Amino acid sequence: MVMNIRNQRGDERFRIIAESTDGGQSWDTVWFDRQLPDPVCQGSVLSTGNARNRRLIVCNNADTAQRNNLVLRVSRNEGKSWYKNITIANRQDNPRRNSHTAYSDIVETGRRKVGVLFEYDDYRQIVFATISY
Repeated sequence: MVMNIRNQRGDERFRIIAESTDGGQSWDTVWFDRQLPDPVCQGSVLSTGNARNRRLIVCNNADTAQRNNLVLRVSRNEGKSWYKNITIANRQDNPRRNSHTAYSDIVETGRRKVGVLFEYDDYRQIVFATISY
């Protein structure tokens, strides 16, 4: 079992990963995943496929300073590495805004497709995008 957590303290701007071999009764290993930058914001995780063709998908704001650069990542090895990084939304045109993207959630919508629901444009919009991976 793997848990993907935001670091509420904000001292390290990366997602926290915790692993359990007993179904979450205890956590064997906990670390900051430097492959998953994060501005202290909610992220979402989805496991898809079958035992032979499993994918772990993570969606979060891949920016250490602001809620921006919403990225979908796909792993074939339970998050040890990410073979796809797909940018969903990234504000580059107006850096003075406080937030471009914020909380997100993901759902499987088809074969190698996910739906991403996210807050956008300084919390003014809720957007749903379908992403093929």
